[in-house]
Amino acid sequence: MKLPEISLKTANMIMMVIGIIIILTVYMNYETSMEPFRVGNALESKFNERKNTMDSRIQDLNDVEFNFNIRNPLNSYACDLNDKIIAENDKVLDKNIKNENIDKVAKAVNEIEKVLIKRNIKRDMRNKINTLKSHNNGFDFSIIPVDTYSDKYLIRANDGCIGTTNNNYNIYRCNKDDPSQQFELKRIYNEFAYGKNVGNQDFIEDRYNIEYPFVMAKSVNNHNCLTNNHGQVRVMPCNMLKSQRFEPVEEPNNCASTGN
Repeated sequence: MKLPEISLKTANMIMMVIGIIIILTVYMNYETSMEPFRVGNALESKFNERKNTMDSRIQDLNDVEFNFNIRNPLNSYACDLNDKIIAENDKVLDKNIKNENIDKVAKAVNEIEKVLIKRNIKRDMRNKINTLKSHNNGFDFSIIPVDTYSDKYLIRANDGCIGTTNNNYNIYRCNKDDPSQQFELKRIYNEFAYGKNVGNQDFIEDRYNIEYPFVMAKSVNNHNCLTNNHGQVRVMPCNMLKSQRFEPVEEPNNCASTGN
């Protein structure tokens, strides 16, 4: 078979087309092969940008001065606690000093009493007290000294003497040797001494008209107090009642109480 003849011009055109196709093919292969490198460069660029941003922020943090100190709250709490301990110690110390002063006064009183007894002064004073006058209604109770060395007395009533048994009381034949008939006179010079001789300090009858000094007659047997409430005579727990306050009188009284 005879091939057709191709002119030179046509051959050149064919060669040119083939060349263009080859060039395009090579270029496309090149672009495809370079794409991973371009993506890698973009990622590296973004990574470097982020890294630079983080380095900048770390530097900013390093430049910040932290002014707080975790020890400050602990130090403040410790100081407050120490101040409270010192304050409590001062209270205890002040209380101890007051107690020591009270003890000193009590010892001084005891020493004075010893001197008075030794010189027979206190005995003479006791012997002169024969009557208790009620602050409640002015009623007089005749009293009998048990001895010359104490403030113990018998209290006359209805031709006998008042005696106590537990929380009860009655009239008995007077007997100085019977402890149930003995009452100790408690000398009250101020509110402090008053409080030491009563069980309940919540109520103070006629508080602003109390006539100091006075005495309270406290049973040796049951520690209750002689009470005269407008002629009603009883022996009951010691409280800050006007009916339990008495004035010691030095003149003898021959009249006996008629109350029960």
